[in-house]
Amino acid sequence: MRVRICDLRTGRRILDLPYLKADWTGEFNGAETVTATVSVNDRRIQKLDLYNASIPGRTALIIEDQGVTNGGPIWTATPAPSNSQAKASGRTSTTAPSCH
Repeated sequence: MRVRICDLRTGRRILDLPYLKADWTGEFNGAETVTATVSVNDRRIQKLDLYNASIPGRTALIIEDQGVTNGGPIWTATPAPSNSQAKASGRTSTTAPSCH
């Protein structure tokens, strides 16, 4: 599985995201939710400037798994609580944004 954050307007890949957990939930005849959780203690995450790379409404969260790509605009980015994890979530459309 690969998790990426991309610029929503240009489709440019901003970063590949090392994640603890990533998934999407299906909804019949509706938008799905994509979510990725990361450890802010991971040195790779600390180097990525995740806060500025995952601006809600300007970036997209893309998950690729077993030939299926799903993703959409990041609408929420939850900062790290005491357990040192951060989460980004987005809502998908019928086709995932292009990320290259």
